[in-house]
Amino acid sequence: MLARERRLRAGRDWDALFRGGFGVGGPLLSLRVLATPGRRRAGVSVGKKVGGAVTRNLVKRRIRALLLEVWDQLPQADIGVLVRAPAAAAEFADLQSALSELAGRAAGKIEGGGR
Repeated sequence: MLARERRLRAGRDWDALFRGGFGVGGPLLSLRVLATPGRRRAGVSVGKKVGGAVTRNLVKRRIRALLLEVWDQLPQADIGVLVRAPAAAAEFADLQSALSELAGRAAGKIEGGGR
């Protein structure tokens, strides 16, 4: 489980992420990223298009476990992981590679200074 200080929880944090951040996306996941030097936080959002409550919670648990695995690879930023509908049927390894790839792209954008 992500520690409290590592989570995006407040609505104002999510609002700032969508107002000032940039996005990178793929077929399974999309990341919304707002550079915050010296701090790294993450949140997961799974909409009803992904499935029922049981499916959504399963996907959220998988994504949170993956975030813990790749935490040190993530850029210093506020990161919102937006789950797309095909992720419900995806294998754990597919989600893992999708998250790693998107995290790398996001880090490249932050380091390059581009949006």
